[in-house]
Amino acid sequence: MAKIKVIGIRYSWRTLFSIAIVFILYNVYTVLIKVVLKNKIACPNDNNLIHWSLTSQSDYVISTDDTLKKMGFKYVHFELTNEHIDVLHKHVPSAPPNDFRRLLERARAFGDGLRQLEALHIMKLCEFVGFTKIPHLPISSSFSDTDRFITTLVNLEKNLFPFLSRYYRSALHLKYSFSGRGIVLAVGNHHAQMAYASIRLLRSMNCNLPIEIFYNGEEDLNSKNRKQLEQLLSVESRNIQELIDDTFVKVTGWAIKPFAILFSRFAEVIFMDADVVFLQDPSSLFNHVGYQRARALFYYDRTVGEPNRETVAWLSSLFQKPWNKRLSHANRILANLSHDNQESGVIVLDKLARFSGLLVTCKLNSINERNSITYKFFYGDKETFWLGQEMVDDDYAFDPHLSGAIGIAAHNLNPKEKLATICGTQIVHFDTERKILWFNQFVLLDKYKSSTTLAHFEHYVQEPGIYSQKSDHIFCLHVTGQVFQLTANEKKLIATVISYWNEAKSLMKH
Repeated sequence: MAKIKVIGIRYSWRTLFSIAIVFILYNVYTVLIKVVLKNKIACPNDNNLIHWSLTSQSDYVISTDDTLKKMGFKYVHFELTNEHIDVLHKHVPSAPPNDFRRLLERARAFGDGLRQLEALHIMKLCEFVGFTKIPHLPISSSFSDTDRFITTLVNLEKNLFPFLSRYYRSALHLKYSFSGRGIVLAVGNHHAQMAYASIRLLRSMNCNLPIEIFYNGEEDLNSKNRKQLEQLLSVESRNIQELIDDTFVKVTGWAIKPFAILFSRFAEVIFMDADVVFLQDPSSLFNHVGYQRARALFYYDRTVGEPNRETVAWLSSLFQKPWNKRLSHANRILANLSHDNQESGVIVLDKLARFSGLLVTCKLNSINERNSITYKFFYGDKETFWLGQEMVDDDYAFDPHLSGAIGIAAHNLNPKEKLATICGTQIVHFDTERKILWFNQFVLLDKYKSSTTLAHFEHYVQEPGIYSQKSDHIFCLHVTGQVFQLTANEKKLIATVISYWNEAKSLMKH
């Protein structure tokens, strides 16, 4: 067979044909990749806002344009300078765990740096897919500046969030592993039967969101209970100890909750306590107007008691005036309306949009921070969710509807009687039509005293009202407003969750 000489080397026609085919396929593949990426990202032009994501080698995935819009990235002037890097660098050294003002400054510097790193990568990606012109967005920094910036940001991340290092190479490695929507619970043996019943109830209401259950090692949730939970539809259990460096956290009790949210595989999460009972499909929470606006939705606690003066003073020193609207209009501790602000039984969070604040919430539940400040000023984890977002100055929303009580109403059957009273441990939360959406404390009269005595539910009332405390965990809500009767369907759902709970007791260890 005749051969052709190319650059001094003789090739057969078959070899040259094969080389040509490989060359053509490579170029076609490159073009296709660029087309796909163009459809997946939003690069800047003169008429739109840029929405930034991150990709780097094989560590990260590209988010869709819809996801990027939800992340809140906007078209900004971006330029790395030595001064900018020096400002970031000064926040790298660690601070005492009780110096929350310093933590706030470091957290905000990290959040800004993370967004800038994402900006840097997306511009490189846009250049790759053909957007060679980046209008009004100069990159004048040298490679050495960029390298120093990334190194500084990595060092700050390691000092702020050392618990990430066991499984993930970086915060962004974790962030861009998220996808889809789902429900997350943190479950131990003591609440496993409640979780089983609540999940069965969700499935009976045609809620098909996948569910992840997090636990803190074998002693927290044994294999038999995990097996029973995992046999339910689309339920997976995950050991938090395999994902975090617990040296810096010492996970226990409430502290597991933000870490369960952070390390879940979902990008958008509905977190629910194991003792929460939904009487409506929680999937609707992703359409809540507050969540759609702020990408983080929280619920108010009971309006009871007066704020602790030391707590108010500490918050006032952390967030100096003038306060933003979230603090001045929506925070009931700072408004001197209630001892507590947030009830963390249900949390709805877009982790891509509110990632930095969630990292800070985890920090606030780590052992040094919770022992020195957080759990001293607040009752466990619950205030740390809005606090984490506030410390990085990211938006969040509270459901505007006040909570209520459920049980059997007293002193309200006579139409002339103005005052109605319902006593119980449960806190009830409502939809826009004042129908029960969910309540906590399961269906027990007082789960802290008895794991078998059921409460009786006939009526419910909603704040405003006045609370009195009947026992350590039972509160009575006195209202002059309307007393609502549970509907037949609501009673049926409560009876259903009780039947699932009885089923769980025969299958699972307490």
